[in-house]
Amino acid sequence: MANILLINGSTHANGFNAQLLEKIKELLGEYPHSVSELFWQDIPIFNQSQDYPPPIAVEKVRRAIIASDALFFITPEYNGFCPGGLKNLIDWLSRSINPKNSRGESFIHNRITAVTSAAAGGGTAVRHTMEQLLTFVRTRVVSDNACGVAIKKDDWAKGTLTITDDEIAGLKRFVGEFVEKVSADEALRLNPMI
Repeated sequence: MANILLINGSTHANGFNAQLLEKIKELLGEYPHSVSELFWQDIPIFNQSQDYPPPIAVEKVRRAIIASDALFFITPEYNGFCPGGLKNLIDWLSRSINPKNSRGESFIHNRITAVTSAAAGGGTAVRHTMEQLLTFVRTRVVSDNACGVAIKKDDWAKGTLTITDDEIAGLKRFVGEFVEKVSADEALRLNPMI
């Protein structure tokens, strides 16, 4: 059983992306993997001089990442990119585990990753830029250019994310593709002769 971590790019407790995270958690619940949420909002702004040893909050997050097999990011779109706090988290995770080898394996290195978003227009820009960033920090990105949830006009007034049947179908397909990669990776780890 693989360990999948869900990462909300927003600090808004019941925001649209927190609601989308719950939908992703529900869809992942149909598969035989462990699913949990990473709480990272208390980490400080990245500072290279604090990298080794890192602040306690960063160490806790890094341990959770190392124990994971795959990461599923659910993030809002701020000016075409992810929130600064989420970028800061990735900066901390992209650092080398070995302080004597800055180009060595990082805490996030080689994890299977995926990104979706609840945003105006479905978050096309943030999904694209996040996939670029996650590729740059050497994760294995599962991509689906059509998989985001558009925040509808009435959603803003109600504070409730409406997910259409077509969007749910897209999320199911994307989660299925993600789980397929995670399961194949787990099978390879358990039986390297495959």
